[in-house]
Amino acid sequence: MFKRIALLPLLVCCLMLGACLPDSQSKNEIAVVDLGKLIRDSEPGKQAQAFLEGIQEDFNARLMAQQKKVQANPDDQKAMQALETMYVSMQQRMQTEEQNVSNNLLEQILQTVKTFRQAKGYKAVLRSEGVVDYDAALDVTPLVLDEVNKLKMDFKPVTTDQPAMEPEAVAPKTPEKAQSAAPAAEAVQGQADKAAAQPKPEAKADAAKTESSETAPAKAAGK
Repeated sequence: MFKRIALLPLLVCCLMLGACLPDSQSKNEIAVVDLGKLIRDSEPGKQAQAFLEGIQEDFNARLMAQQKKVQANPDDQKAMQALETMYVSMQQRMQTEEQNVSNNLLEQILQTVKTFRQAKGYKAVLRSEGVVDYDAALDVTPLVLDEVNKLKMDFKPVTTDQPAMEPEAVAPKTPEKAQSAAPAAEAVQGQADKAAAQPKPEAKADAAKTESSETAPAKAAGK
């Protein structure tokens, strides 16, 4: 009987010690976030989408105006060359603009995730798209989304009209294809997919290499 009674104070001390453990040991040390949602639904993400759509609409309008000149006078070789040159230049510029927006937006979102993790004491924040299964309680996407929405980002063009290029140096494509630019969310999501494959956020710049430029339209616009 004496031994059993002596154990009670020890048990009470252990329980009290457990209650005093640091927060990092009494809660989940890993969180999960939907990076795609942060890109698509955040205010900066929507701003990036609208910015790129505005640039694409301007490019399309200028291409269509030049194409009408070619259709009105199929024998005008200068107009045809101008259309080809404009098409190549604008495709290259659009790719540059998308890459710049993608890099800036993704960098800011990843930094926000890192700041959130440090503030909350998590040891790791995993991307939900890459986790096979997890408890819904680990998902902190709404909380991080609130922080991303506080970001103030000002998207500005980084390209200008480029010097004329020789149309013979590129293979033909139809100018109508210039009207179908990838949405900003898809462009950034692609960068996010590449970033997820890297071991650390600091290595995300390796996934931001541009693809080769698209080629010029066929000399059949007047047909």
